[in-house]
Amino acid sequence: AKKHGLPMHVGGIPSLTHFNFENDHLKIKTIITQEMLKKGYLAGNSVYVSILHSKKIVDKYIDDLDDVFMDIKHAIANGTLDKMLIGPVCMTGFKRLN
Repeated sequence: AKKHGLPMHVGGIPSLTHFNFENDHLKIKTIITQEMLKKGYLAGNSVYVSILHSKKIVDKYIDDLDDVFMDIKHAIANGTLDKMLIGPVCMTGFKRLN
């Protein structure tokens, strides 16, 4: 994200890291999920690390996420972030159940 100028906060513990974007967080989180699903990952703004993840798997995940971050950067610059959304923007917490 830093490479692409996407301001974010990173927190959590090493085995459960999370990140939140400073602007349009829920839209970007939704886009990350939908675009990473296309690449074969169930991803969001949390990273669950497992000892079964090999270096090859982690490196591929980072490369694929980097591509998504680049697409998001271009969409923000072009004012087309909303056009990237295929479905509705995700909700926070348990809001979807209320």
